[in-house]
Amino acid sequence: MRTKRNVIDRLSRKTIAVGSGKGGVGKTTTAVNLALYYAKKNLRVGLIDLDPLSDVAALLDLEEPESILSKTFDAKKSDFSSHIL
Repeated sequence: MRTKRNVIDRLSRKTIAVGSGKGGVGKTTTAVNLALYYAKKNLRVGLIDLDPLSDVAALLDLEEPESILSKTFDAKKSDFSSHIL
């Protein structure tokens, strides 16, 4: 039986986080390259970007960078579907 704790433990062993307090150090580029690398190894990849000024979509050529800035997230609705590319 899967408990919430078991799921969290399992996901924690398979999670990579890229972070830094300073801007312009290559966090987004590193995260995108890691995601592409693991995807090419046929692993399931989820790339979550919480930086409103990030250009992940532009790096992956998914949409115009300016349109990303107009998206806002309503935590009360907890609806990520409009933010998934």
